[in-house]
Amino acid sequence: MKLKTTIMASTLALCLGSYAQAATDIRIVGSTAFRKSAHTAIGNILQAGYQVVFRDEREAPYEDDGTLLGSGEAIFHGNLVANGDEVYIKTKWSGSIGGVLYLDQHRTDKFIDDSVIATFNSSANTTNSHVDTSSPYSSVGLANLTHEGAAHQADVAMSDVYQSSTVYNDTHLNGAGGYTDGIVGVVAFEFVATPGCPATNMTPGLAQILFANGQAPLSTFLGSGIAGTTYEQTPVIAFGRDEDSGTRATAFAETGLGIYSYSQQYLAVWSGTTITGKLLCPQEWLYSTTGTNPFYANGPQFDPAAGADPNSIFEDVGQGGYNTGADLRAVMSSAPYTGTTPLAVLGGHGMTYLSTGDAGKATGCVVMTYNGVGYSTDAVQGGQYTFWSYEHCYYGSPTGDVKVAADAFAVRIHNYDAPVAGIMLSTMRVGRTTDGGLVTDNAYNGF
Repeated sequence: MKLKTTIMASTLALCLGSYAQAATDIRIVGSTAFRKSAHTAIGNILQAGYQVVFRDEREAPYEDDGTLLGSGEAIFHGNLVANGDEVYIKTKWSGSIGGVLYLDQHRTDKFIDDSVIATFNSSANTTNSHVDTSSPYSSVGLANLTHEGAAHQADVAMSDVYQSSTVYNDTHLNGAGGYTDGIVGVVAFEFVATPGCPATNMTPGLAQILFANGQAPLSTFLGSGIAGTTYEQTPVIAFGRDEDSGTRATAFAETGLGIYSYSQQYLAVWSGTTITGKLLCPQEWLYSTTGTNPFYANGPQFDPAAGADPNSIFEDVGQGGYNTGADLRAVMSSAPYTGTTPLAVLGGHGMTYLSTGDAGKATGCVVMTYNGVGYSTDAVQGGQYTFWSYEHCYYGSPTGDVKVAADAFAVRIHNYDAPVAGIMLSTMRVGRTTDGGLVTDNAYNGF
């Protein structure tokens, strides 16, 4: 009996040991505008000594900022502060509405594989805050996808818009951390123009004219006192994000154009790191897994003639746009126009919408006021500047360490890390109940 008991105890210890050593994968997708807060929060819910490897989402000239916080994909390996359990937390940012789609439609994607941590011998974090690795994954290059594992469903989505603002409502998504609609922060945006543009203010009416038609005379932005000048013949040209973007959805909702309204946007034509012209966004499928067609300046898209998945997004000519804010930021910056001007290359002045983080990195661009008010944290908090949205952290019905990690992640953003990319909810003196809705005093007091 004693021998039997000893054997059973040993077996139980081995089983428990094996269970304790099993790491859990958590996969996070969604908003590119809020990824800096997201990456910061992930580091802060892990015990000191965690490892991280990241990659830039694009090669030049579309690269991100070369840091962990601004990277398009990352993998964190460590132990949760909440319970000490071992986890791999993987991120892949492609857009807010795309993130909601992933959860709602149970779509799969490839994330950086667990083995990358050991392969790249990333540096350990000893301060429980984010670190850049000594061998960043970005050094592998965009084309090298061998470090992505098998496709899996995402667990968590960050979104700049409510799920109800999207067309993806088949699955009710819950707010991580127990927050209503998953609201964990505020993210603001700005309209910007290419260097040298004399227009400095955007209004809802001007945005509707510009993005519904793709172009508008510069005189529309500068007023009636310049009749007969070249301003009447000089166009302003609309550039923008694709339809899975929360930045685009917020811009179109805020200005009254409508999130899914007809729009016309352009892409820049690149030769190496120099812009040489523009073209209307081509017809494309987003999230299709069949068919391919040429590289259209904003990345490989999919050929509608080859068919597409039922839940893919079809964008007709002009309706598409750039995949990330980093892509779009490059077009608005001065660097691609060295030795010339955007006016000469594009045949007009480019104009678009960006997160405040991307707008701040579009070197030389004209950062515009909105309804005559310039962006500032205080102007958003007080209600004078209304080009903003809530940041949502959604999940389905996770269990185990996926739920533990996701809830800790949401709480960390809500209570501490939202200001890295946005604004703390607790500092807001105004609120709104829908995307683009009326901003009123204390509309969501108590978040």
